[in-house]
Amino acid sequence: MKTFIVMRFSAMGDVILMLPVLADASSRYPQHRFIVVTRPKFTTFFAGYPNIECFPVDLLNEYKGIGGLWKLTRTLKKKYSPSAILDLHQHLRTGILKLFLKPIPSFTLDKGRAAKKALTRKDNKALLRLPHVTLRYADVFLKAGLPLDLENNTTQNFFKDLDPIPLKKTKQRIGIAPFATHKGKILPFEKIEALVQELSSLQHFEILLFGGGKKEEDLLQQLAQNKENVISTAGNYTLNQELSLISSLNVMICMDSSNMHMAAMAGVPTVSIWGATHSYAGFGPYNQSEDSFIQIPTSELTCRPCSVYGNTLCHRGDYACLERITVRMISEKVERILA
Repeated sequence: MKTFIVMRFSAMGDVILMLPVLADASSRYPQHRFIVVTRPKFTTFFAGYPNIECFPVDLLNEYKGIGGLWKLTRTLKKKYSPSAILDLHQHLRTGILKLFLKPIPSFTLDKGRAAKKALTRKDNKALLRLPHVTLRYADVFLKAGLPLDLENNTTQNFFKDLDPIPLKKTKQRIGIAPFATHKGKILPFEKIEALVQELSSLQHFEILLFGGGKKEEDLLQQLAQNKENVISTAGNYTLNQELSLISSLNVMICMDSSNMHMAAMAGVPTVSIWGATHSYAGFGPYNQSEDSFIQIPTSELTCRPCSVYGNTLCHRGDYACLERITVRMISEKVERILA
């Protein structure tokens, strides 16, 4: 048996996208052990796989700074005697850890930074479909002598060991996750309000709202107010329970966000809304058809995409990529999926 340390600390969506790669490695190489080194809140995603173990790291306290990384190195060596390090992050921290872990061989993610920069630059864009990040992750496993086959992966729901669904399902269930980390990926809230109003008027649907943090909780409570078939899940459930709820959905409406990736990994049809970012950068929802994407065509808005992560200020100043998306565009996609 060999032990492989697999490292990725953030962001949540990028960590979730490790799941189909690790799931395939787990089933293809049952004789080996895979140790996922990540932040404590992300360990839930990998529960239930017999040869996948998580080592949660608190990088803000116990393993903070150079001293903390040296301590982490010693702990990993002593506890696991790793055969190789698979760096799926390519970050300063993982670079330091690989240095400290020498002479253990390490294999590192190629992020394709130059191609992403060419895709998102303001002028003379190279509008090419880049490899999906799961394929980039799989390439790291290949370098380590562990070839994978994601093309024939038929898994419907990658999440295992989920808690029972905390809300009894009596109707078709629509999820709406209206938030993302950056403004360039968030549909104006008044459009979300109009969408919830339209869908909630159809009483044969139940709508679950997803978000996190005090501000988002307050906004979602406001959306659910006085609507008997609209429920805000924000702040009421553990991550494991939220994954159970997401798994129970008939469709998820979301931004380019971690909720999009959670829904896709649960095998839920996902209507994703794209503004400043584009799936060509390699971060689209796993195993989802582009027919379910909501976006203004690049032929109409040649400035798209202007960002890989949505954190770039709008060159035009009007966020037309989001403002031009209509409620009807979204509801039509939902109706087609649920028909």
